Amino acid sequence: MTESNVSLIELFKRAICQKLKEASGINEVFYEHSRMAGYPRIRYIATVWTSDSALKGTLSCTVADNKESSTEVDRIVNTLLRELEGFSSCSDNLLYYLYSGRSDPKEESDETLRERLVTFEFMAMGG
Repeated sequence: MTESNVSLIELFKRAICQKLKEASGINEVFYEHSRMAGYPRIRYIATVWTSDSALKGTLSCTVADNKESSTEVDRIVNTLLRELEGFSSCSDNLLYYLYSGRSDPKEESDETLRERLVTFEFMAMGG
């Protein structure tokens, strides 16, 4: 599939996956779910609505680790908030901007995991 045939949301998902890996320093980053991923890891989803020719929405990232302490999860969360708040990227095919970053506690249904939710609002447009 050529870049011109890829939807704007697919371009955004690819770009944000790479940026999350780069900013966090971990390779276990995936969209929606993965049963094979190790720890620590980031699972992200994008809730999207359209506004004229741009996409607007919320990027939700669940940071998880299976250690007794939440130290690594907190470090990753703080790094994401610091590195991605107000971040913008422009390429030939995609322009996106992240803003209004925040972190919220996440109820841990699995007592062996430490999880935090990081969210950003975003706007994306074709380049």
